[in-house]
Amino acid sequence: MKKLFSVVLTLMLVISLSACNNSALNEKMAEIKTLQQEIASLEEDASTKDALIEDYETQIAELEAEVAALQNQIYDNIITITYEDYYGDYRSQALGYDDTFSGNLFELLDSEFDITANDTEYGKTLISFEHLSPLNGAYIAFYKNGNPSMVGVESASFEHGDVFDFKIEYWDAFEQQVDDAIQLFLTNHVNDYINDTTYQYYVVTALSLLDELDNYTTSSDVVNYVEGLTLDTYANYFKAIALLNASGNDASSYISDLASIATTGPYGQTAYTLIALNSAETPVDYTSFETSALDYFSNNTPYDVGIDTGAVDLIALAKYTDESGVETLINDYLTWIETDQLDNGGVMTRDMGWGSTLNASSLSQIIIAMIANDINPRSATYTTNNNTLIDALLLFQTDTGSFDWVLTDDTDEDLAFSTPQAFLALVMYQVYSNEGTAIQPFDAA
Repeated sequence: MKKLFSVVLTLMLVISLSACNNSALNEKMAEIKTLQQEIASLEEDASTKDALIEDYETQIAELEAEVAALQNQIYDNIITITYEDYYGDYRSQALGYDDTFSGNLFELLDSEFDITANDTEYGKTLISFEHLSPLNGAYIAFYKNGNPSMVGVESASFEHGDVFDFKIEYWDAFEQQVDDAIQLFLTNHVNDYINDTTYQYYVVTALSLLDELDNYTTSSDVVNYVEGLTLDTYANYFKAIALLNASGNDASSYISDLASIATTGPYGQTAYTLIALNSAETPVDYTSFETSALDYFSNNTPYDVGIDTGAVDLIALAKYTDESGVETLINDYLTWIETDQLDNGGVMTRDMGWGSTLNASSLSQIIIAMIANDINPRSATYTTNNNTLIDALLLFQTDTGSFDWVLTDDTDEDLAFSTPQAFLALVMYQVYSNEGTAIQPFDAA
C-alpha cells in the first residue's frame, strides 16, 4: 500500500497588529497558501503514483520548514505536532503560540485539533486525535522530541522548537499480530486484487469493512467493472452484487435478475444465492426460493456438506435463526468444529472424497461464518491449548502477507483462494473485536 502523506498545515493565525501589519500579514498568508498548494500536489502524487516515498518525505519536510519559518515571523513560539494512523496516513502541523499563553499542552492542542479524552486518576487519556482512533488492544502513544513521554499530555512541558509525535501503538500482542497481518497484505498484495482489470470481491468487501475502499477505487469504477461482467451463473451474480454492495452502489436490479433464475443446488449454490438475495433492501419477492432453500439446508445440512460449503451455509442461515430447526443446523456444524479442533487451533476438513487437510481457505470460511452468526472465534469454546482458529490461520501467512493453502506441499502461497479469503477473515475478526456485533460481510455497506 502506498503511504499517504496528508500533511495538514491549517494555521490558526490569531495575530495582533503589533506583531505584524496587515500588508505583511497578507503577504505571509499568501506565501503559506502557495506552500499548501504545493503540498497538496505532492500528496496527490504520493497517493496515485509509484514514486519513491523518500522523495516525497524530503520535499514535504522542506515545505514544512518554509511554513515554520513563516510562522516564526508571526508567533513568539512554534512547536510541531505529527500524527500517523495504521495505514500510513501521516500528518504534520506547525502550531504557534505567544509568550502570553498560560495554558498546558493539552489545552493548546485542544484549541487546534479535534481531540477526545477521558479523565482518569492519572490525568487525561486520549481516546482520539484527529483521524487517530485506536482499535481494541491499542492506544495513542505520545512522544516528545523522539522520546516516549514519561508524563501525560497535560503535564508535559513545551517550548519553542519541540516536536510532539502521536501514533497508535498496541499493548495487546495478539491484536497487534492480527493488525500486522492485515497491514502486510495491504502493503504487498492489495493492488493485485483491486486495479484497472480486477476487483476481487473478498478483498473489496474487506476494504469496505475497514473504510479503506475509497483509497483504492471509486464507486463508479466498480459499476463500470460489474457492467463488463458476464452474468450467466448464480456465482457471477453473487460476485457482482457483493461488489456493488461493498462500494455503496445499488444492486437491486441484479438482485431482481438473480431472483428470477434462483434455484437450489450443491457446492454453495443455495447459500450464495440466498446471501445475495438478502443482502440489500429490494421489492423483490423471493419467498418461494427462501422456502426451498431452508428445505434444502434441512436435507443437506452444513455438517453433512463439509467445512467449506457448510460455512457458507452458516452465513446464509444467520438471518433465519428464528425459523424452526435452523439453530440446530448451525449448532451441529459448530459442535463439529469445537470437537475436532487441533492443538494449534485449526480443524481438519472431513474427507469428502479428495482427502482431509488443514488449510487456510477452510479456516477462513469457518471464521467468516462464525462472525456472521455473532460467535467469537477466540472464545474459550473454540480455544485448544491456548490456540484459536485465528492463531491457526496466522500460521499460513507468508513473509509477504499472502497465505499458503496447506503447509505440507511444495507450493509457497495460494493467491487465488486462501489469500483473499484469509484477508477478509482477519478483517472481519478485527472489526468484530472492536464492535462486538455480528457482521454480514456481503450485505450493502
